[in-house]
Amino acid sequence: MSLLSNRNLAAVLGAELLSLTGSAMTLVASPWFVLIMTGLTARMGQALQHVGIPVVALAIVAGFTAAAAAFSAAVRGAREEKLDAVPTGDLATVLTAEARPD
Repeated sequence: MSLLSNRNLAAVLGAELLSLTGSAMTLVASPWFVLIMTGLTARMGQALQHVGIPVVALAIVAGFTAAAAAFSAAVRGAREEKLDAVPTGDLATVLTAEARPD
């Protein structure tokens, strides 16, 4: 089964492509507009800073947030697997169950 045959995934990927295209156009168009209106390259540079710095700063924060969320989900999944694998009962039963080969 192809990934793009899933309509929901195709819709999300299409929306992401549209969003990235809009962001790239804004990053180019805003400083260009300032250059055309003022004719000053210094003002264009300032406009580029004002458009670009928040993008970079938020990308860094979003990257750390996504990494932390993925790590916590992985740890949570490992804990759930470990809890499911531990037999219930008294300590002797647990120790003998772990020593027993499957």
